[in-house]
Amino acid sequence: MQTIELQNELIRRILEIENVDLLKKVKSYFNSIQKEKTYKLSETESLILNEREVQYKKNKVLISNEDVFKEIEAML
Repeated sequence: MQTIELQNELIRRILEIENVDLLKKVKSYFNSIQKEKTYKLSETESLILNEREVQYKKNKVLISNEDVFKEIEAML
């Protein structure tokens, strides 16, 4: 399994978790490893995030989570 596939699977599973305590533990874990390594966005990722931010600020979020996952997989 490629890195992006693993990331997408983890995101899908996290979105299904309803246990607040577990989510807090996962968040704490991610915070601890993030301090060790900061991810640098590619130019494409940065452009996509900027586009989504503009849409969000205009209250025009036009894409579902499922479509986001499809876009990510298509970029690979």
